[in-house]
Amino acid sequence: MEITASQQAIKDRLDQGKQAREIANELGITRNAVYQQIQRMRRNGVLDADYTPTGVPVREINRQGALEQLLAAHGDGGELDAGARALALELARVRDELDAISRRITLIVPR
Repeated sequence: MEITASQQAIKDRLDQGKQAREIANELGITRNAVYQQIQRMRRNGVLDADYTPTGVPVREINRQGALEQLLAAHGDGGELDAGARALALELARVRDELDAISRRITLIVPR
């Protein structure tokens, strides 16, 4: 996979062990731009899928835990809770399916 010149500059500095803030200062870009390029490089397989410049794992949302908290906060354990739970699980399934489609499209469509 080919990478852009800016991605290569960022990757070179990451390989040197530099943090996002240092890279941003050296290249005259924002930290956010560095993180966006890192995310693109992870998505395109240039960097490991779980790579972060700090070594801290990529943030994942505990969706099931959040769902359970939401339902516990708004339910009485009755029939409505089961319906709300089923709806939320279906929405999560659709979201995951759309995420998978989006990932496949990024592999097919060149940037």
